[in-house]
Amino acid sequence: MFHIHEVFQQVVTAISQHHSQTSVSINDRQIIHAREDEFFRSMMTVSVPDGSFDQIDRTFELNMEADVDYYYTLDGSDPSKLSPKYTSLIHLKKPFAEEIKIIGYTRGRFASEIASFSVPEISTKPDGYFDIHTKAFHIAEKPDCRYFLTFDESSPNRKSYIYENGGIYFDNTTPNSAFVNVPKIPSMINVIAVEKNKFRSGVASFKPFDCLLFFHFFVTFFYVL
Repeated sequence: MFHIHEVFQQVVTAISQHHSQTSVSINDRQIIHAREDEFFRSMMTVSVPDGSFDQIDRTFELNMEADVDYYYTLDGSDPSKLSPKYTSLIHLKKPFAEEIKIIGYTRGRFASEIASFSVPEISTKPDGYFDIHTKAFHIAEKPDCRYFLTFDESSPNRKSYIYENGGIYFDNTTPNSAFVNVPKIPSMINVIAVEKNKFRSGVASFKPFDCLLFFHFFVTFFYVL
């Protein structure tokens, strides 16, 4: 890594060589000086912070530059060295901030520009239904939206079953290529939705077993009659 004086010497040498080999007008020389100043300042300034949100975990991760300290705010104010220091993932919780502002500092260089990241909105909680006739679970799907499900009452995450092919079919005796078979009917189905450029929704819970009991009772009652 170059030290400040080494970078400065290289820039000065390059400028001197450029001027000695080039004949330019006063106006052109002013433009050249302005560009050289811009270049030199960019070499001596911390890069603008960059990062990304994790839609499912509802976190923000900063791409950190070596030997740079980063500070951030969540209340819309401009960050400084008095602001919280970024050390690891920022876990965002309700009520969510509207934006994250971050600045980078390091010794011997100008501070970075303040970077602003708009916090994503929350995806709409999914809606679904259990078809008692076909013993299949369906989600009212939305465009550009992914759905993650669990069948053991746990909360869905990125490793959970991904809803696709139009439904979840629970009757293995009638296989259908449009559905994905599940070995047995679970007591509860938990679902989260992840819309494009939004945080995941809250967990929506469905109890298909209750629907089957009602259907069984309904059929049995009328059969007895």
